[in-house]
Amino acid sequence: MDATFLQTLKTQPLWVIILFTLGFISSIKISVTILRWVYVNFLRPPKNIKKYGSWALVTGLTDGIGKAFAFELAKNGVNLILVGRN
Repeated sequence: MDATFLQTLKTQPLWVIILFTLGFISSIKISVTILRWVYVNFLRPPKNIKKYGSWALVTGLTDGIGKAFAFELAKNGVNLILVGRN
């Protein structure tokens, strides 16, 4: 099957071969991007927060991201200094 495909490709004009090559390169690039995203979001082991130090200063922890971040750091056993409006 590979030989038949290559023979068919050899009989095509140059512009078809160039478009085929560009499409192949684009599909490889998209595939690598998707696989990298899957690795980063699902397969990579979590970071060790303790290697950055045993203390963390969290600002804006009244609500939202700061509050969630403070809870995650506390769950990992990091000592916290909390600064908020209330």
